[in-house]
Amino acid sequence: MKHKRQPKILRDIPIELKSITKTPITIPPNTNILDARDILLRYRIGRLIVKLGKKAIGIITEKDIARSVSVFSGKPIEKILAKDIMSKDLISIPPTSSIYDCAKQMKIHDIRSIIIQDKRENLVGVITKTDLVSTF
Repeated sequence: MKHKRQPKILRDIPIELKSITKTPITIPPNTNILDARDILLRYRIGRLIVKLGKKAIGIITEKDIARSVSVFSGKPIEKILAKDIMSKDLISIPPTSSIYDCAKQMKIHDIRSIIIQDKRENLVGVITKTDLVSTF
């Protein structure tokens, strides 16, 4: 006899957001894109958080780096910096948010990762869609 899997309702899953929050790999804004690319490859990740002090000020993805090669075609590649290509409009949530809130914000903003920041806007972590999917 096969057991039927009970459907889960995302709002009812008793997993705290902080239990799946990862410490992100960060870079300073003056990191050139060759170094940023090397870090992405070394850690096998798809994004880097650009950080100034304790605050996240941007995010760089593999796609941003690829796009920058054509956008900055007249500039030496080692002179293209993280601050030149990073996305500055960060979407963040507090660490007290639920998994449901996290997923909802990702859907609303059509993003694959979300920054976790405390009340002082200090970077706490990052959660990706892959992290969310792996909780079920």
